[in-house]
Amino acid sequence: MKVKQIFFTGKGKAELLDSEIDPIKDSEVLIESVYIPISAGTERANLMRMPNTGSFNLAEGERGWGGGYSCAGIIKEVGQNVKSVSVGDKVLAFWSENRSYNVVPEENVIRLPDKSLDLKHAAFAFIASFSAAAIRKTRLEFGESAMVFGLGILGAFAVKLLRIAGAFPLLWRI
Repeated sequence: MKVKQIFFTGKGKAELLDSEIDPIKDSEVLIESVYIPISAGTERANLMRMPNTGSFNLAEGERGWGGGYSCAGIIKEVGQNVKSVSVGDKVLAFWSENRSYNVVPEENVIRLPDKSLDLKHAAFAFIASFSAAAIRKTRLEFGESAMVFGLGILGAFAVKLLRIAGAFPLLWRI
């Protein structure tokens, strides 16, 4: 199946190009991506170097992976062994890619039980969990101070979650 996918095609250059995805397997689902959160830090790093090789800048004509963490969308097809979701369900998929349709294993999909939940809000849940996990790891107690360096998507979530957790004073720097 042909899909649109973000690829890094040169220094400072990203393009939306055609790509092929394989048919789904028995324990996979096909999701039409409605919202895909972008992590500016990760995508910026990919614009500067190839993630797998560490080499800086893409060689002329080289096409690098377009990144991705998660997407929120609609189930379009399910494999024969899939039980937790059905065609038409609104879902959050994690470890998906920045493309118009994603094929992911059933265990990487969470059905959204509340049909009124806006997919654009659900799309950010997986990335927000990275900040939440970091705060839990610190074992922050109410009234302890915290500082966040960088206000990309992870830093912005960290500031919000630290406020909820009772961090005081709370400082942040771009």
